[in-house]
Amino acid sequence: MRTNESAIYDMLSEEDQAGLGAAVKESGYVPSFREALALLDRYPSFRLIPLEVHLEYLDAVVHAVWERGGPRDAARWLLRLAGSVAVLTGAGVYLDHCRRL
Repeated sequence: MRTNESAIYDMLSEEDQAGLGAAVKESGYVPSFREALALLDRYPSFRLIPLEVHLEYLDAVVHAVWERGGPRDAARWLLRLAGSVAVLTGAGVYLDHCRRL
């Protein structure tokens, strides 16, 4: 994956830029979902606002959010994604599970 944060980088003072590294970065990939979650665990990613989750990964992602943030964060993710086909077709188990708690 390639990220380009040069617009933000250029707005920083030289002092603030120190130690940040390059504004354009290439990152590798990890071969498993578990390893990807381990990388995300460096940050409170469960508190982010989801924009889209592929149907194939929806159950695993919501389960990971539940484990890290609890039922409230999992429900928030599902409600945020409620307009997507992925949630309407793939998340009923989690919606029911959230209501029971």
